Amino acid sequence: MRKAACFLLLVSLAWAQKKEITLEVLRESSGRRGEERVWAPDGKSFAVRQKQELKIYDARTQSERTLVAFSTLDAAAVKPPSGQRPFDWTNRNATTEEMTWSADSQSLLCPNQGDVFLVNAASGKVEQLTRTPDREIDPKLSPDGRKVVFRRGWDLYTVEVASKKETRLTSGGSEELRNGGLDWVYPEEIGLSTAFWWSPDSRWIAYLQFDTS
Repeated sequence: MRKAACFLLLVSLAWAQKKEITLEVLRESSGRRGEERVWAPDGKSFAVRQKQELKIYDARTQSERTLVAFSTLDAAAVKPPSGQRPFDWTNRNATTEEMTWSADSQSLLCPNQGDVFLVNAASGKVEQLTRTPDREIDPKLSPDGRKVVFRRGWDLYTVEVASKKETRLTSGGSEELRNGGLDWVYPEEIGLSTAFWWSPDSRWIAYLQFDTS
């Protein structure tokens, strides 16, 4: 019988230093799977994917406007070779491709067709942060808005918003050693929807590592 071991680690973006911490400190802030409508942190508007368009609704004026058509993002995304996209089983309670606001309510992070896009909430300008045939999973903006962390395969990476420079944070990830990827039991039994988290100062990322060997 195989037994799965789970470790919660921290990785520093400055020194790639790791240390083990306890799981309980993150349970309260893990959150639930996002709703279709996503409120901006400043409470003035919310974003919604509607009829294949990304729209913004202004709460005060009760007006709406379209930022971008998702067909535009679809066309820009890098497609994998035909028939080669790997099967990636995901628990229905796990976060994988939800759009999220930046902390300053100025932009929206929009994963689409495996790549990651940043959309300016005022102008609708689109920045493509990743361009790979692989799927970038569960992307998250840092609190300072300068970087995005995501999982590719079973390892974690960051990409700088300004330069688009990509950095690999973990290595050795596999089906047996999962960095930042949830085992089935955690969404179902514990209520975790993700397996990695930014620190408030944007210097650290806490992540779960599962050893199923």
